[in-house]
Amino acid sequence: PANPNLPIAGTIAQLQNAGYLVLPTITDGTATDPKTGKSVQLSLSSMLANPSTESSIITAILTLVATNKYDGIDLDWESFAYVDPISTWSTTQGRWVAFIQDLAAALHAQGKLLSVTTPPLFDPASGKKGYYLYAWSQIGSVIDRLRIMAYDYSTSTPGPIGPITWTEDAVKYAVSVMPASKVYVGIPGYGRDWVTKVVGTCPSLPINYLKSVSTTASAATVVMRDA
Repeated sequence: PANPNLPIAGTIAQLQNAGYLVLPTITDGTATDPKTGKSVQLSLSSMLANPSTESSIITAILTLVATNKYDGIDLDWESFAYVDPISTWSTTQGRWVAFIQDLAAALHAQGKLLSVTTPPLFDPASGKKGYYLYAWSQIGSVIDRLRIMAYDYSTSTPGPIGPITWTEDAVKYAVSVMPASKVYVGIPGYGRDWVTKVVGTCPSLPINYLKSVSTTASAATVVMRDA
């Protein structure tokens, strides 16, 4: 249960005793300056390029896993890829691969697992690049799980959330560069409600719909339980 009054250790033990592996996800907030709230390009890349900082990150993750008796960790580092210019990806890719190799070796030495969550990549021969900086072909041999974010294909304009052929292309490439047993597909449990046309005048009371029911409004999210 997600009850903050219960010690996390008890919940983790309960899950593990029931046969579940516990691999919490770490997301990256490095794309935003905590003081100004503005985007900061290459912040994560710069940290991974510094041997001292890279070592500190690995130590922090190992300590987190050991202290909480997790079975491993999942890295969902994606914000930086959306902020950093594509022209920098080739430089960041080498740093990313080296970091994943180092972290995997450190976790495996403690009998722990490493999972990595990324947006889709595609076979270079197809001409579709996707988020190639994550280098599945180079990290596939050292990670234990790859979680593919097969969703958010359309975010700002009306369209599908996770087209089946788009997902299939990513999965086909993934299983060509690592064992299929390592590949997991994250599917969208939601949809988006885009306003493309408004007829008539929306009421302002008892709720002000004027801002939300507009062709310039951001799409609302419809979760599965409400579908």
